[in-house]
Amino acid sequence: DIKCTHKGCDVKYNETGNNFVCPCHDSVFDIEGKPKSGPAKKPLGTYHVTLKDGEVTVHIPAEGDMPEVIKDSTKVNLNTIDSTKKN
Repeated sequence: DIKCTHKGCDVKYNETGNNFVCPCHDSVFDIEGKPKSGPAKKPLGTYHVTLKDGEVTVHIPAEGDMPEVIKDSTKVNLNTIDSTKKN
């Protein structure tokens, strides 16, 4: 679950708007988690992700912990992964 940085409500992905919306107080975050409207002022937390041998691993924090907020992030183009590689 992704938690809103305003009051911790579960944020849902809005496919039509390509953004994240908090149903509690109508905060809207862009696809990168930056707040666009509503009472939330901080960006959504992000998850640590690793790529090894064509396998993407998302590291989920322990229950009750919030994901870390990262100021800068590295984007990986998944289209460049060689899907023919075997483990």
